[in-house]
Amino acid sequence: SGAYITDVEIEAALRAHEFKYFVQPIHRANLNGTLVEGFEALIRWIKPNGELLLPGAFAKKFDAVFFKPEYRTTLQSMRQAVFDAVKPLGSVYVSWNFSADQLGQPDFVDDLIHEFNALETGSTQVIIELSEHKAESNFASSNLIEQLGRLRTEGFQVALDDFGVEHSNIDRLTSLPLDIVKLDRSLIEKHRDSTRTNFIIRSIVVLCRSLKLKIIAEGIETENDVRRLRACNVESQQGFWHARPMDPIDFLTVKGGSGPTKNVSGVQ
Repeated sequence: SGAYITDVEIEAALRAHEFKYFVQPIHRANLNGTLVEGFEALIRWIKPNGELLLPGAFAKKFDAVFFKPEYRTTLQSMRQAVFDAVKPLGSVYVSWNFSADQLGQPDFVDDLIHEFNALETGSTQVIIELSEHKAESNFASSNLIEQLGRLRTEGFQVALDDFGVEHSNIDRLTSLPLDIVKLDRSLIEKHRDSTRTNFIIRSIVVLCRSLKLKIIAEGIETENDVRRLRACNVESQQGFWHARPMDPIDFLTVKGGSGPTKNVSGVQ
């Protein structure tokens, strides 16, 4: 829950370099097999005793501290480590998560553009993910729409994450300047054998393709999920069946795509 984690603890951990970005590969699954097309960067807190904390345990305090000016160098080093690790793969993408509150602020987006442009990304495309779990009311903000447009003008792609959760609004697909829609795992997990859910997914796919939006499905955990989503014309897939989140330097030593990838980092 993170209720008892303080700003002081977060700052001490940042100074001790206990935070690190892990990556979860995103696969393109088709009749010829699977191929890694990109990654999602996911923050992890690795304590000195080896305990690994997921964002749910510290996220409430983390953002307020992480983006302070005094930690810019630390932040840049963490991001650069991800790009360095995936560089041997050539043309792939890495997506990074931000909230509507953050992306609606011109100063925050100014800094974001400057910081990513200062990194050595090689041929790696940068995707900015906006979560549907965050601050529902802010999705109608003219500031958010304007800043997302700025990001796209600067060469970033914008993804709407978690589409399909309870408060999803189809209007966002037309009102927000987007390139990608990520289907929430709830659509995949809750009704795995539901013909009705398959119909809904197919309908979303048709709508998104009409709007020229790429689709990525999250929560792929079984071989049947792979086949079902592929039958719905969703080839870009993310989930434990393909690969679990892992330290990016470990990725090149792990072979995935033919079933659950070895979890070399022990992340669930």
